[in-house]
Amino acid sequence: MPPANAQEGTDVPSAPEISDLPIETATVVMVAQNAQLGSILTDAKGMTLYVFTKDSIGKTNCYDTCAQLWPPFIADGKVEGQLPGTLETVERNDSSMQVSYNGMPLYYWKGDAIPGEINGQGYGGVWFVAQPENKGFPSDMSELEAREIASGTKECTDVGMLTSISMYNENSRTWWIDLNSTTQGCSPACVVSQDKSAEVNWRCTGLMQ
Repeated sequence: MPPANAQEGTDVPSAPEISDLPIETATVVMVAQNAQLGSILTDAKGMTLYVFTKDSIGKTNCYDTCAQLWPPFIADGKVEGQLPGTLETVERNDSSMQVSYNGMPLYYWKGDAIPGEINGQGYGGVWFVAQPENKGFPSDMSELEAREIASGTKECTDVGMLTSISMYNENSRTWWIDLNSTTQGCSPACVVSQDKSAEVNWRCTGLMQ
């Protein structure tokens, strides 16, 4: 017997089949164990993810040639993962959404061919495997001490004067202090290690030479 409000000669629409409903996709970030590094971040297929220390929280600085070598980890739907930190997305210039962990955008390295490879670790002193736990700042070297070491290192001072721009790389446990330079397209930094040595590292056109 048709419903009381159904008009004669009309079809009553049926409920949509489950298969007709849109399927919500998700991008998954996982934790894998590496013999050298311990816990590392990977995608759902086990491919290693990296961070670029010249990025900043919520912003990527890797485009063009850099992005060809270090493809961004683009989100397809919501981002999920059982991690101690925060998974979010960062909008790129082309409006695609790149997955980030604790605010730092995540990337692949074109030199990794199979799951578990970490061939990009330490590349140029600015690319490092993403790991779930932050190491934090060292207790034995302050920024002031790092600047004193840098200002007393001839290799660094021959390139240019120390600027006010500096950052601490949690992965390599080094201080990076930018130097003024007239070299077009390149940005040098004096890198101070925990053994209190310092050297110049050149970053040219978004990549380390």
